[in-house]
This record gives sequence, structure tokens and C-alpha cells, in this order.
Amino acid sequence: QWLAKQAVNCMGYYKIEGALLTAAGANLQKIVHPETAVDAFVGRTKKHGDVSFQRRLQNVESGPNKLDLFKFSKHPELATKDTIEAVEKLGSQILREHTTDWLLCNFDTKGENFIITKEGDGPRVLHGIDKEAAFNKILKTEAQTMSRTYKPHANNTLYNVVFSMYANCEIDLNLFDVLPQIEKVQELSDTDYMATFKEYLDHVKKTKPNQFGEIYSNILRRKTELKKEYATFFTKLVNDRCKKLHPKEAAELRQKYFGEDGKFQFPVNRTSNNNDEPANRDSGNSNDAVN
Repeated sequence: QWLAKQAVNCMGYYKIEGALLTAAGANLQKIVHPETAVDAFVGRTKKHGDVSFQRRLQNVESGPNKLDLFKFSKHPELATKDTIEAVEKLGSQILREHTTDWLLCNFDTKGENFIITKEGDGPRVLHGIDKEAAFNKILKTEAQTMSRTYKPHANNTLYNVVFSMYANCEIDLNLFDVLPQIEKVQELSDTDYMATFKEYLDHVKKTKPNQFGEIYSNILRRKTELKKEYATFFTKLVNDRCKKLHPKEAAELRQKYFGEDGKFQFPVNRTSNNNDEPANRDSGNSNDAVN
């Protein structure tokens, strides 16, 4: 029922760090969307030492009609109409996973890093797996701003492909679908949020003491600036899409997503918990979570 991984690859991640990151990713998933979170924890084995144990999921996709997200993200130009429609139906779930992976600074998000499950004839359910490279780029300049071009690996990320197809009017998304997970994260105080990554941060404090403060602040900033980061990114994304649309359609799209200032604006009172700023927001300077 569990998949044990040493979390060692060609880039030389240490076993314990990779295991801690996999567990940290699972912790964040449980906050953002517990129904689809993939349980994970750090364990020790006699043969392999510290490893991550991740709940095993069975990918139900098989046969000629399989939705191969790795193939899709690698060669979107070859995707059939049916494949594009299937990915489009997963749009809200892809946006949900994007929020999680953005917060984790996890760019190892090729199509193979997702599992699709479903019960009977029910809808496809998307699960993000393999988070051992999370936070790996947390200090990289090019990883600080949300985009659809940054890819630290040879293969493009699923998110970059989907967002680029949206900009080119090849697929449709409801961009407001990121709001529920933003609100879930904003409900947490900064201290409670950072406690999600306590074991990893404890490890960093010991192994990278000179970089700990910068790593801590960069991780926290992704949380505190989350809505602002999406608004900036989506403003450009919608404008790029509008360039491909008929002027009337472009005007309607801007009316849907933009405020009077011509920038992306999230709707007010969309969910039952609609406060932009939680009452228990900390100053953001506390390291209590790892002391």
C-alpha cells in the first residue's frame, strides 16, 4: 500500500532531504485539498536508511484511450481534440495542483508526476506525486515570479503547457478556480503555515545555516503574496489570450476577469470564507515553527 523511495537521482538530492520534502508536500496537500492529498511520511529502513513512504495510488488510465499527461505535456502539438477536451475537464484540478506546487516552488511537474484515479464511471481525479525536488529552486532568481516559460528540466511542465494553450485559445480554463485553495492557505497564520514544513526547515537550519533565513522568508513570501502573484500572472495571461480573440470576445473576457484598473481581480464573496486577510495573520517574521 506504500511506495518507498530513496529520493536519490542524477541531481544528487540527499535521501533525507528528498524524503522530508515529499512529506512536506503531503502536508501542504492536506491543507489545500485533503480529499486528493497523497499521504507521505519519512521512515527508516535497515537496507536503505531514510526514505519517504508515499501512499501508493493505482493509475486507472490504460489502453488506447489513456489520458497520458506526460505525452501531452511533452508533445501538446500532437494532442487530439478528445485529449484536449479531457485535459480541459481536469482544468480546475490542474489549477489546484498548480497552487500547491507553486507554494512548494516545485517545478518537477512533468505529466508523469501526476496520477489519475476514478471510481467506476465517475470523473477523473488528479493527484500530484513525487515532491522530493520541492524548494530546490527557492533561491533561484528566475523561480521567484509565476510564469509559463520557466522550466528547469528538459521536458516542459504540465502547467506551462496548459497555460500556454490557454493563451493561444487552444484550451479553456476558469481562472477563478485558484481562489478556493488561496483562501485555504490564507486561513492559516504565518506561523502555522510554516509549521507545515517544520521537519524540512529544521534540517535546513542544521545543514544550511547561512541560507536558512533567506530560504525561510522566500517560502513564507510565496504564501503571503499568493493572491497578488496570481493576479499579476493572470493579467498577462488574459491579455495574451485576448490577442487571439475577436475584439468583442476579448472585451467580454476582460470584463469577466478585470477590474476598472485593467488588471485581473478576484471576485468578492465567492465563498463562505471570503476575507482577504485572516484575523490571525502574523507579522511574517516569526521563526517559532522551527525553534
